[in-house]
Amino acid sequence: MNEDDVRKAVLSFPAGSAGGPDSLRPEHLRDMVLRKEAGPELITALTGFINLVLAGRCPTGVAAVFFGGRLLALSKKSGGVRPIAIGFSLRRLASECAKQ
Repeated sequence: MNEDDVRKAVLSFPAGSAGGPDSLRPEHLRDMVLRKEAGPELITALTGFINLVLAGRCPTGVAAVFFGGRLLALSKKSGGVRPIAIGFSLRRLASECAKQ
C-alpha cells in the first residue's frame, strides 16, 4: 500500500461517518490529512500503520480490541432487533485500503 492509496481511502469516507469506540471519526482523519503543516507526515505514518495491519502484524493483545467495535441494537418496524456494529476508524481505514 502506498501513500496515494491511503490518502484516497481517507478521503473516500462519506461526510458524517460515525466514530468508533475511540470517537475518532473518519472526518477527523480527513481534516488532519488535508493540513499543509502536518498532513504529509500523517499520511506517511498512516501508510506504515496500515501496511503493518494488512501484513497481519497487529499485536495479539491489541487485535482483540482493534478489530472489535461498538454494537448498537436498533428496533425494526416489523419487530425484532437490527444489530449495527461501528468499528474503529483506523480499522475501517485498513479495510478500505485492503479493497484497493
